[in-house]
Parts: sequence; C-alpha cells; structure tokens
Amino acid sequence: MTLDLSGLEGVTLYEPEELVLSARAGTPLAEIETLVEQRGQQLEFEPMDYGPIFGSDASAGSLGGTIASNLAGPRRIKSGAARDHFLGFSAVSGRGEVFKSGGRV
Repeated sequence: MTLDLSGLEGVTLYEPEELVLSARAGTPLAEIETLVEQRGQQLEFEPMDYGPIFGSDASAGSLGGTIASNLAGPRRIKSGAARDHFLGFSAVSGRGEVFKSGGRV
C-alpha cells in the first residue's frame, strides 16, 4: 500500500536570506530543489533520487518521504542527513489527534 500525500503539497514559506523553508509533506523534493537553486542554494543533505532504481518515476520523491526515511547522499558524514536539518512539524497521530513538535527559530 502506498501513502499518497499529493493533496498536501506546496511550499508555505521560503526566506532565502534566513535559510528557512517550510513545506507540506507531499511537496515534491524536485520542486523544493528547483526553488532553492534559483537563489544559488542547495539542500545540504543532498538527497538522492531512488525512484528509477525502484521502478518509479524520477523526481517523484516527496519531502515527507525524505524526512521519514532520513534520506541523505554521499555528504551525510560531513553534513548530516535530512532530519539533522529539520526543525519542527505538525502532524496527526494514528488516533486522529493533531500534535506539533519543534518549531521555527
């Protein structure tokens, strides 16, 4: 079974000068990478695109999937993985309860 988060997509806040970005879980990682590249920035954890390896489309990975799997590329040892650059989130528990962890600095 695949969890479809496509209805929960979009960047909700991007402050390039402050290096702050907020986005919904279903936001395609390719969309975020394109957005930050336009300002001469990049995602420090260097996420890899495993879609073609596992028979999916390229650039189909989402922010939520990246955080859930703690994905990172070859710079992981030096720069850390996805969760090392993640400050906070709002979510819904299995009981349907909304909760929040962390926040913006």
